[in-house]
Amino acid sequence: MYWLAPLAMVYLYANGSQTQKNECEGIDRAEKMRGLYENKIRFFCGPEKIFEIFASKRNDQGKLVMTYSDFYKAVTPYNYAPAQNVEEYFKRFKPITMNIIDADSSGCLTFTEFFFFILIMQIPVNTMRKQFAKYPDKLMDADQFSKTLRKLRRNTTTGGKQVNTVKFDGRTISATEEEFLETNKQLVEKIFLEKAGKSGHGHANKICFDDFLALRKEFKMDLIQYDFFTYDTDENDTISIEDFLKSTIIVVQ
Repeated sequence: MYWLAPLAMVYLYANGSQTQKNECEGIDRAEKMRGLYENKIRFFCGPEKIFEIFASKRNDQGKLVMTYSDFYKAVTPYNYAPAQNVEEYFKRFKPITMNIIDADSSGCLTFTEFFFFILIMQIPVNTMRKQFAKYPDKLMDADQFSKTLRKLRRNTTTGGKQVNTVKFDGRTISATEEEFLETNKQLVEKIFLEKAGKSGHGHANKICFDDFLALRKEFKMDLIQYDFFTYDTDENDTISIEDFLKSTIIVVQ
């Protein structure tokens, strides 16, 4: 994908006047500034602040929760395209990500569910490989995998930022250790229901390192598919070459 970026820049430069015209017609300056601000939040802030910015609903206890569209917006970059009706995406597709990360199957995501998604995606591959190597046949059962996630909770970029350097409203963004443990338990149950026994290693109640990598790959593919549909797709589910080239610039940033 990296080699596409120079091609994208040449195309956009050659078609600069039309590109600028399209952007002016579709995106006003305030919306663009908002998008740039949101990108800074995504890349530099702790999980609480990210959750506070993108979550749009409250549960019965008054705490913020994310809709599925809130979640995908929070974990995909601003793409300088006019906003699309993303609810149509969720009517057409049932991403495996939401089936698993919505650990309590409530239809919305709590802060702890959002946190564990980021954790799974940010655990260094070599770190996780070493964790699996500690067990016989390099396999983990549900209890072992659950303990590993708890152990690694602060060994990622997001985990390290959990003590937030940006102010947020603690009345609406907070979670007890019991809530983290409950989400951990529910999440692991869903992962094992999806993955255990399906990779051919012969153990129906265990997962291997490759299962973990496959799960992350499926999550990434869900994000890529969602990001594709945030562009202006036509009736054949295709996007223009201009939108495609813009998307490659975003990928390499």
